[in-house]
Amino acid sequence: MDGDVIFGTAYKGSKQFTQQEVRTANATGFGAAADDYAERDTVISMGGMASSCLNFIQTVENTLNEQQRDIKNYNRRERTKFKNPR
Repeated sequence: MDGDVIFGTAYKGSKQFTQQEVRTANATGFGAAADDYAERDTVISMGGMASSCLNFIQTVENTLNEQQRDIKNYNRRERTKFKNPR
């Protein structure tokens, strides 16, 4: 049939690399969240950081909570300065 459109995922992940490319890749500054030990070990062996999916989600949630707390405290200080100018 002419005009067939085939859709695929936009993210190809690490599956697009050959073994030769992985050996020469530089993963500095790269992180992976995976429950597959082989994938995590590959990223770590290349100098990257790896985490389990659950640990990654918990880290993101904790970071967002800290950010919300910091913004709330900052806004409170700024509101106090605004209400009580020198």
